[in-house]
Amino acid sequence: MHRYFCSYHVGNSNTIGLGICVIGDYRTDQLDASTIKSIQDLHASLIKDGIGKYDKAHNEMPGYSWKACCVYDYKKAFKDTAIITLPVKGQKPAAVPGLYTVQEGDTFWSIALKDGKEGITVNDLIAANPDVKPSQLKVGQTIKFGTAKNTYTPTPEAPKKEQSAYKYPLPSGVLRTGSTDKPAIEQLQNALNAVNFKCGTPDGIYGAKTKGAVTRFQKVYLPYEVDGTYGPNTKDKLQAVLKSKGY
Repeated sequence: MHRYFCSYHVGNSNTIGLGICVIGDYRTDQLDASTIKSIQDLHASLIKDGIGKYDKAHNEMPGYSWKACCVYDYKKAFKDTAIITLPVKGQKPAAVPGLYTVQEGDTFWSIALKDGKEGITVNDLIAANPDVKPSQLKVGQTIKFGTAKNTYTPTPEAPKKEQSAYKYPLPSGVLRTGSTDKPAIEQLQNALNAVNFKCGTPDGIYGAKTKGAVTRFQKVYLPYEVDGTYGPNTKDKLQAVLKSKGY
């Protein structure tokens, strides 16, 4: 069954327009016969009611020429078929507006998505609009939009410390029952004890207590990797837990 939704559509034109969306991704899908018939019937009813003679695509509405969201000739769907028409070669859309007026239901995430081609991000919007609280957007509020592109500059990650610099350095590689690297196993045992996954006095032996402590740790922090074996994923998670506790 194909359904049509009347909802918030094109900015200030909502007071004079009726937005109709057909479920589907028609950049790749073809409208089937029943959908076309439904569109035809709906359009015929709107024409009969005197409100369907001014049909416009989303990007034909005032102020939205820059948002080319239609990729098929919707008017042909009102006749007898639906033809996918890609953008005209060499035709450039209008420039993305520098300012944007917040509409009902907008979030920084949805606003950023209005300009996928130019690559404006949520972080760009936040950086370009420092006086605007993303969680408190108001309808009619004006924010920097097109000019926000590349405003955000990622902060370089701090270089990771050498393991020896940590209070509880962790060994690399894989440790399991039968492993004989005593110094590495002792490091693991000290770390497990520090985050309250007790395995007894560190003795450098990967026995039942150590395997049990690793297993309990994995059940809490790596529930899809519970095997009692210490490896790269367990190391990364254990390092994060140690860091969260100030180690």
